Amino acid sequence: MFQTLMVVQRAILSHISPVTLAIDLVYVNKIPFLTTISRNIGWHTIAPVPNQQKVTILKELNCLITIYRNRGLPVNSIHGDNEFACLRDDIGSIHLDIAAPNTHVLEIERSNQIIKEHS
Repeated sequence: MFQTLMVVQRAILSHISPVTLAIDLVYVNKIPFLTTISRNIGWHTIAPVPNQQKVTILKELNCLITIYRNRGLPVNSIHGDNEFACLRDDIGSIHLDIAAPNTHVLEIERSNQIIKEHS
């Protein structure tokens, strides 16, 4: 479950809204984590997930989207690997951009490499 103390000042909101997320799964010691980066804010999140099932990933992603929305930052676009294509019909009006097969979303892949190097 994502937890945050993110506070956004109103003056900043007009410059960074809406939010585009890059998402991926990273494995540390064989434990899966959902990782995200907001492209226009640079906020990184990581949450352990018990499995990679659609229901589990969707629950964590919806929790994160709610955190952004409650702070006045609507998520309008999500970029991820092909493993997230199954979420397309379940994320409402948010645009889901899936990378081509055998390609990745670069900024989240770099972030995952850093996580692995420091674990």
